[in-house]
Amino acid sequence: SLFRSQGCAGCHLVNGEGRAQGPDLSVIGSQRPVAYLRESILDPSAKILREYRLARLVQADGSSAAGFILNEDTH
Repeated sequence: SLFRSQGCAGCHLVNGEGRAQGPDLSVIGSQRPVAYLRESILDPSAKILREYRLARLVQADGSSAAGFILNEDTH
């Protein structure tokens, strides 16, 4: 109920429902402690795994694009 009403399905997948942009939460209860889950529900942006961080690029003309950071290196 909380998953659906708070818009979590816009990024997360649970038992085939939602989108797979963020981590699959189907078995998250067995992977994370209660305190971590509570914080994630109350403040979803508190801790975001590196592979799910988003970046927004703004060009000189004001146009922008957003997406996941992939293949980051020192160059």
